[in-house]
Amino acid sequence: MIGVREMKAHLSGYLEKVKAGELFTITDRGHEVAILVPLRPENPIPFRLVKLMKSGILLGSSRKPQGLRQLIRMKGKLLSKTILEQRESRL
Repeated sequence: MIGVREMKAHLSGYLEKVKAGELFTITDRGHEVAILVPLRPENPIPFRLVKLMKSGILLGSSRKPQGLRQLIRMKGKLLSKTILEQRESRL
């Protein structure tokens, strides 16, 4: 795990390590906020997310997804409901 300040101070070095295959959990004030992983087909989730973003189906975190023809379910629940529940639990 590395803190945001450490990541910013040595970003180039960490990116080189990620290119070599290392994974990093990034923390902000002691809370895990992100995972930095190489974008390769063997890392299926990040690789698929990038493909969806490039195709225009999934937009960046500041905008809502567009063009979805069907609802997305996670473990039987709608993805939107899961997101709202997680947001409420942080309050």
